[in-house]
Amino acid sequence: MSLKSALQKVGQFVDDIATVEVQTYSGKVENIHAAAAVAVGADGNRFKAILDAAKADANIKLAFLTVLDFSGDAILFRAEDETIATAELDAAHQAAVTAGIQSRQAIIDLFKDLVGLDD
Repeated sequence: MSLKSALQKVGQFVDDIATVEVQTYSGKVENIHAAAAVAVGADGNRFKAILDAAKADANIKLAFLTVLDFSGDAILFRAEDETIATAELDAAHQAAVTAGIQSRQAIIDLFKDLVGLDD
């Protein structure tokens, strides 16, 4: 692997851990078999392809969105319709945000250990 390639991979790694993004949807997929038959997206992510197909059919709606940037900036969204953005779904969303933050911190700590950085 060339130095340039290695630096590009490090850059991609940093970009990936620099942001925590959690999207929580509400609704139902009427025909899971049809949704599962959706071709894998260009990025190779079958779930994203299924999600995109369900959104296109308007069967699911975004209930909550949280984007936390490494710099401390945040984007928060909550659907106005409380039949979509329920308290139970909010609790699940918050748990996913917490898990995302904790997993990013664990990755950062591992990276620090691997390169020998002290606190």
